[in-house]
Amino acid sequence: MTTPAVLLSLLPALLVDLGGLGLALARWSRHPTASLLAALGLVLRLPASLSWVWLMRSELDGTSRALVSGGLGFVSQLGMALVVAAVFVGRAPAEAGAR
Repeated sequence: MTTPAVLLSLLPALLVDLGGLGLALARWSRHPTASLLAALGLVLRLPASLSWVWLMRSELDGTSRALVSGGLGFVSQLGMALVVAAVFVGRAPAEAGAR
């Protein structure tokens, strides 16, 4: 795959991550803890996503490529875990009987 093709395939995820980062920063004053978690998670995901371009073009052997790929996947999923945590942080418990 050529570099432009790889970048084009990553474009939707990059746009969502950048949009989410902008939203987290814009809402920081209203929800600082959730915004911090979301921003950290999205900042982790951006370089992990962009590193795939390098990985696709690298001349690493199979074992090294697998290790780097696993590491990038771990960093990306750690970022997603922080974004999910941001969704639930600071919520008030539901009142008894409320649905």
